[in-house]
Amino acid sequence: MLTVRRFDWVFVLSLFLWILSWSLFPAPALSDDRVVSLPDGSIYKGEIDCDGMMSGHGLLLWWTGAVYEGEFKDGLKHGIGKYTDVDGYSAEGVFERGVISEGTVSLADGSVLIGNFRKGVLYGDATIMYPDGALYQGIVRNGVPNGLGVYFGSDGYLSFGDFVEGVVDGSAVISYPNGNIYDGEVCDGVEEGRGVFIMKSGDVVKGEFDDGVMNGLARVEYSSGGYFEGRFVRGVKSGYGVLVYPDGDRYEGDFEGDAMNGIGVFYMSNGSRYKGEFLDGQFHGQGVYYRQGGGEIMSGCFRYGEYVGVECE
Repeated sequence: MLTVRRFDWVFVLSLFLWILSWSLFPAPALSDDRVVSLPDGSIYKGEIDCDGMMSGHGLLLWWTGAVYEGEFKDGLKHGIGKYTDVDGYSAEGVFERGVISEGTVSLADGSVLIGNFRKGVLYGDATIMYPDGALYQGIVRNGVPNGLGVYFGSDGYLSFGDFVEGVVDGSAVISYPNGNIYDGEVCDGVEEGRGVFIMKSGDVVKGEFDDGVMNGLARVEYSSGGYFEGRFVRGVKSGYGVLVYPDGDRYEGDFEGDAMNGIGVFYMSNGSRYKGEFLDGQFHGQGVYYRQGGGEIMSGCFRYGEYVGVECE
């Protein structure tokens, strides 16, 4: 009797430990390559777990014509794979819970997105290649450039700086196809505020810009050696300013229509000077012409640079 009872207890204990081991350490899921027709007409070929879910490597062909080949988990795209749709959309990289999270996405319009994705939308440090050949590299939020980045246009245009909703906005450097370079403040892709324009010709403009043109106080340094310093209105010299020529001649006075118009003084490099009225850059109206050393030569009326008499009729 003692022997039988000891045997029974050993059996019961072994059975209990066996059941406990299955509970704590379940057997690994069984996988197998199968071809399965899904209820919507799609076809799956690949590994399936013991619950009948797509898990592991496989290929899924939707009834719409879309195809995914790669890794699955719990019936969803999960892991490394490639998805291709008949409309031209494709995504290749790492998928999480059915959605691309890192890799390359090609859109139907020809755009290519490279980087990380949140819920399928490009986000973070990324690259966007546009259908026309343009390229953006930088920070992206909600699928569009937002933050520091650089844009290379297909026509040679380049902008580097802060982007807001896909457009350079804030502080930026812009290089234009014609060879001009702008460094300064930008609003909606256009020069707005303080900045410096370096022209292909060698001229340099420093000052205030509005809607892409000089508007306000500015200094223009000409490649020839002279310079202008004064006020601009919509890109045109207007108001008081100083114009210095390469040969040393200098004008100080009123400007209108981008030319010397109004009252001013013209200092010549030989020491002579004219003080009076100007029209279209010439002595015109009442004025006084002084010889070198300060002595007065002519005082009266001038017409288009020529002295015509004491008084203007």
